[in-house]
Amino acid sequence: MTFDPAAMIPAGRDLAYAAGDATLELYRTDFDSTRKDDGSPLTLADTASERVIVPGLRALTPEIPVISEEEFANGESPAVFGDRFWLVDPLDGTREFLKRNDEFTVNIGLVDAGVPRVGILYAPALDWMYSGATGEDATPCSYTPRTPPTTPPA
Repeated sequence: MTFDPAAMIPAGRDLAYAAGDATLELYRTDFDSTRKDDGSPLTLADTASERVIVPGLRALTPEIPVISEEEFANGESPAVFGDRFWLVDPLDGTREFLKRNDEFTVNIGLVDAGVPRVGILYAPALDWMYSGATGEDATPCSYTPRTPPTTPPA
């Protein structure tokens, strides 16, 4: 059976939207942050987003390991992950999240034999998403009933 990376996009989009919703729930509150061992900031939104994406990807493709930033920072990533794996940054731009400037994203990628095959980037505060797969253009996506901006953010 041939592996079709593009077939992963609809479920990946759904996970990115759900993770974005989890980040926005906290974004609208008076949240705190801590520091990881490397000194970078960490919020509950980072872990809330990861708690949506990681189990979702593991259920979708149990044979494909998931490498996620927060699990990796905690030493919880698989020691051996092979040629094909999901690469997740559940909240890219935590500093921007802390500044409340809306410039943070949920990132989900599928790597196969060292080559990115699927990419999903969602900016939940702007409600703007791009997704794409090898051999396809990256496309802006809308999420019903949401309406994306008329132009992508600069």
